[in-house]
Amino acid sequence: MAFDFWRSKGKPRTGHNLKTAHRNPGMNSTHTRFTREGWHLLFILVFVLIGAVLRNVNLLALLASLIAGMFIIQWRICRRSLLYLAISRKLPNTIYAGQSFDARILVENRSQLLPTWLICIEERFERVEPKPSHEAAGTTVVVPWIPAGSTTTSGYQCKLQYRGRYRLGPLRISTSFPFGLMRGWFTQPYTDEVLVRPKRGQLLGRWKNLIQLERQGLAKTASRAGVNEGEFYGLRAWQHGDSQRWIHWRTTARLNELAVRQFEQQQKMTLAIVIDLWEPPNTKKPHTPDPNVEKIVSFVATFLETMCRQGNHQISVAVAGSQLRVATRIQNRSVLESALDDLAIASPSPTPDLLGALEQLFPIMADNRSLLVISNREARMQELRPNIKGESQRSILDKVQVRWINAAKGELDPFFKMEES
Repeated sequence: MAFDFWRSKGKPRTGHNLKTAHRNPGMNSTHTRFTREGWHLLFILVFVLIGAVLRNVNLLALLASLIAGMFIIQWRICRRSLLYLAISRKLPNTIYAGQSFDARILVENRSQLLPTWLICIEERFERVEPKPSHEAAGTTVVVPWIPAGSTTTSGYQCKLQYRGRYRLGPLRISTSFPFGLMRGWFTQPYTDEVLVRPKRGQLLGRWKNLIQLERQGLAKTASRAGVNEGEFYGLRAWQHGDSQRWIHWRTTARLNELAVRQFEQQQKMTLAIVIDLWEPPNTKKPHTPDPNVEKIVSFVATFLETMCRQGNHQISVAVAGSQLRVATRIQNRSVLESALDDLAIASPSPTPDLLGALEQLFPIMADNRSLLVISNREARMQELRPNIKGESQRSILDKVQVRWINAAKGELDPFFKMEES
């Protein structure tokens, strides 16, 4: 698992209302321990005390008292600084692999009398799905000063290299102010889980060759108002059945005959996509994902976002991996969000349920005669056909035009390019 972190940034915000922040119930359970400097000074204190007792020197006794007072002040301030702190974090709604994002940490000082100085907040990141990370990574944010009864916002920039579900936290808050002789800390068991979506890429010029567009006939476009009419590109004479809304009145008045606006007929695509995430059996699973699998997932995610922006296509996707995930008729943003979340945690398997994925998409393929299979192995369609139970499903599969793309052999390279991090 790879992480890239940038500089921390902080800005005090007095009187901020933490309606969405997490608040610790009761007081924080703080702990203290000596720092390296504290142990050195403690050794000096013991040496001075022994000299004061053996030699009966009052100045050494006074020096020992001053050093002991420093320890007492350090211990007291450490505890009081952490006792009334409440920490929360705010993350962006959408995070993509390979792209940096800003995370904010809100620190509230609930004490009405004493400010807090030099607070260190240690954040931890750990990937949970699809491949758990072998070790957690993290960063440290330093908040220099928090006024009494106010809130300070600090933050960091982070870039997660791989898609998946991540667990953030718990947070460890510490301080060694003012002398650095002791460090006080407490752990806030406040965790968040975020989904990091697949890395975006670039669709190359030949990507449209993978799909088959069917033009809508006049029977399918009875209503062509607004954006459904397509793009205006000329005028023509009136024909029987044309809508009165298309009449271009200025040209009609000039020519003294009805003239209507002519629109470029839109293209609508209904496509079924099967993602076959296969991995060889009995192989040692590395902690870094398979680049071929990541390229397949990134291509489909980029393709879905591109088609959804056009708004007049219906894409159905079935992901066959360790789990079978299906998203049908992806046409609006809400369905797209759910499909991207499924792609974020999709993982390969030695036995992907490719047959189950096809069965889920048979109702889609009955209306559309094209199927796109993206895999990292050789085609398996001939092996699957005898296992199909229904005769109607076999007839649908016989009529469907199947295109199998093997990403392991570089067959996806002419159509898609991964963005460099």
